[in-house]
Amino acid sequence: MERWQEIASRQWGTISRDQLRVAGLSDDAIWRLNKDGMLIEILPRVYRLAGAPQNWHQRLMAPCLWGGPTAVASHRSAAALWGFDGFREGPLEISSPKQKQFPGRFRLYRTDVDAALTTRRLGIPVTNAFRIARAVFKLLDAPVIVEAEGRANHSSKLDWEHDLTRRNRITAAGLATVHVTWDMATNHSDEFRDEVRRVRADQLRRRA
Repeated sequence: MERWQEIASRQWGTISRDQLRVAGLSDDAIWRLNKDGMLIEILPRVYRLAGAPQNWHQRLMAPCLWGGPTAVASHRSAAALWGFDGFREGPLEISSPKQKQFPGRFRLYRTDVDAALTTRRLGIPVTNAFRIARAVFKLLDAPVIVEAEGRANHSSKLDWEHDLTRRNRITAAGLATVHVTWDMATNHSDEFRDEVRRVRADQLRRRA
């Protein structure tokens, strides 16, 4: 197996043109592989190996490669990768600062996610559980808010008062809040996910 094939095998059978070049292939060699059907261009400058199984993970990996080295699966795609209840494989959503040549076929959030808030799951670059929590989202039909906590966010009296006002509004709206720390989300993600599921189930029982 050649180097470029090894790279693709770790990326659900996909590889970018830049990675092919780094692996030692010339533009002519890439053109020949494409012409001979060994590489199939599925997005601009992103290829699938002929014969590689086609699935959701591959379809999600390709936009991440298209988006460049800082692109990550995010939002609903990230939630599905992490296994959050109510989020299933299907949506293709990434975050990337790339501005040009958007081909469609997936949802692009034009933003540069802090590298400290990203990781890899099943070989796919993705926002980590802490980043999902920091987005403060509502889980489908269950009124559950997941919110990140940190001492840096409560360093002044004004911050503290603002936080109290926001929490009062959340309570008035009938929403349950699951609070998560960096350590919990990054080092104890299974326990964090279980807690979200528990609170979600409790909220659904109350509404039944």
